[in-house]
Amino acid sequence: MRVCVAYLAFDRYHLIRLTLGRVRAVLPRGWALRVFQDGELERASGSPVGSASGVRRSLAFARAAGLDIDYRGPANRGPAEMYLAAEQWAFEEAGADILIAIEDDLLIGRPFFAVMRQLARFALRNPDIGAFSAYGDGSLPRRDQFEQRNRFQPMHHRWAFGTTASFWRRTKPELMAYMELLAGRDYRLAPAPEISAFMDGLSHTRSVSHIQSQDGVRTALMLHHGGFSVMTSPSY
Repeated sequence: MRVCVAYLAFDRYHLIRLTLGRVRAVLPRGWALRVFQDGELERASGSPVGSASGVRRSLAFARAAGLDIDYRGPANRGPAEMYLAAEQWAFEEAGADILIAIEDDLLIGRPFFAVMRQLARFALRNPDIGAFSAYGDGSLPRRDQFEQRNRFQPMHHRWAFGTTASFWRRTKPELMAYMELLAGRDYRLAPAPEISAFMDGLSHTRSVSHIQSQDGVRTALMLHHGGFSVMTSPSY
């Protein structure tokens, strides 16, 4: 089982030095890690949407650690393009079976990757699992998390999650149609009417059709293809 880990970074250096440091410390041997660093300027207007200093410090931290970095300049790509770049790297360039994506404001626990390895093997045996996560429900008290350690539930957010190459390929045609709607636009100015029409053309998505973020769209594509997501109740 070949696994790629994508760490998606922006300008929160005070968090990145902690969260990326943890990823590096517990990354299993043989798993590939790449940092996807976004820029701080809107492409259309050149207006700042983030801290240039934060981006520079984040890049310097990753470079000093000798990490593989995908950085394409100060233009802000936004999360939809960042996730697509990570997926294309893992599944088309690296030939991975599994991609695990982690955003820069999440501090994973030391058991996170060990649990994700088990979930990944389960997903590879169950082709309708579209996403899985061991990040769990951190709002639960620790005692409740321990008591529910053998329970699973639908995944909440796509902030620290995995997906399989085979399921991503199932959704890719519709995903690329969605990306065409965003082409040449800043992510925060995504065309709401066009995205609504796109979502209306999908099946089994009534419960998420009002969520127009890339997170919501990827969940809708999963449902459209008959998939489901799963996460542990404990937050690992």
